[in-house]
Amino acid sequence: MLPQRFYYIEDIASLLGKSVSAIYGHLSRKQYDAVPPPMKLGRRLVWLVETTEEWINAKVICAKAEIYKQMQEIHTAPKRRGRPSKAEMRKNENTEIILKILSKNSPKEANNEKPE
Repeated sequence: MLPQRFYYIEDIASLLGKSVSAIYGHLSRKQYDAVPPPMKLGRRLVWLVETTEEWINAKVICAKAEIYKQMQEIHTAPKRRGRPSKAEMRKNENTEIILKILSKNSPKEANNEKPE
């Protein structure tokens, strides 16, 4: 059997950038989203190095996914309700004019025109 490596509460506190009392507070409230779940080794709380690193990696992946989701929400602005502003109306008019010009100059219509 291989010897297992452990983190003690001081190690977890420095690893997560929290104080020892904050770690105890999270554990007493069973907030395992803020601190990985420990195990008892005698009278001490310990964390397996492998499970702690997996927990941290899972947190990093979740954070990256949340950031990606927020970035998508920022780039896809919700449709505004109500009457459009003058700038939006002008923009819509300009796009309609451009579409009309493009449709007039399309090659399909050029082939269907009869010379007079």
